[in-house]
Amino acid sequence: MKIIVKIILATIFLYSCTPKPLDIDLPSINPKIGVNTVTLSEIDSFIALFVSKSFSALVDGNSSDNNALPFSDLLLDDATVTINYLNKIDTLLNIGTGLYISSTIPLNRYTNYRLNIRDNKSSLTCSANTMVVPEVNMSKVLPVITKTQKDTTIRIEIEAPDNPNTEDYYLITYEILNKINLNATLKGVKITELDLITDRNIDNGIIKVNKNLTSALNGIKLQDTLLVTFSAITKEYYYFLGAYKRSNSLFNQLTFEPINLPTNILNGYRFFNLSFREIKTFAFKEY
Repeated sequence: MKIIVKIILATIFLYSCTPKPLDIDLPSINPKIGVNTVTLSEIDSFIALFVSKSFSALVDGNSSDNNALPFSDLLLDDATVTINYLNKIDTLLNIGTGLYISSTIPLNRYTNYRLNIRDNKSSLTCSANTMVVPEVNMSKVLPVITKTQKDTTIRIEIEAPDNPNTEDYYLITYEILNKINLNATLKGVKITELDLITDRNIDNGIIKVNKNLTSALNGIKLQDTLLVTFSAITKEYYYFLGAYKRSNSLFNQLTFEPINLPTNILNGYRFFNLSFREIKTFAFKEY
């Protein structure tokens, strides 16, 4: 049962950020492998990778155009995916729909992990290296609901400790849990939001976030359940996500990456990242 819960959570994180495809024409280039990574370190060691092909044109899986490529054809369902660490090699389990998982790879602080992927159908390959930074946990995370005669505002307050002697980077994600599905995101319904934080301007050693979720997420309601994650991340992943935030209104993250988007994947797109992730859920009706 625990592995099913992990797969469901991983699927939520991997699929929920897909922007609406755009009807634009772009020059053709050769396909490469695109990689999304999720780690669920709070519930044992669990790594999930979503592996797909990236093309130079956006694809609508529901298109009636006979020349359109079905969305399912972008998923690499016959790939060999391995991660090397500490002189060990683990092969991830293929569970279909482009998802590859492992529950046996531990996250070790300041350890290098190398990803290798080979598509057994097309012979496309890619590789990447990443390092795990030490975890940082939230000291406070609390929804704040303000009701007036005219409207209701939902905010969330977050605090976490920061080491003033090091340069650190953090990622916070917010998801409307009961609205997460691929069809909704492809139609442009915004059910996910992320904040990128650097400690350059933090003087007291405490990260403080006061987020207005009513304005950040489309149609959030008191009947919803919110999923919040907090991660310390590498500097490279921080800059990748920053570039992604600036460009995701223009490109579909599963099928196309602009050439100038930073990546740590050799001969591929997106980013291979492993990080500790703290996960909290809140049902607003309880507040």
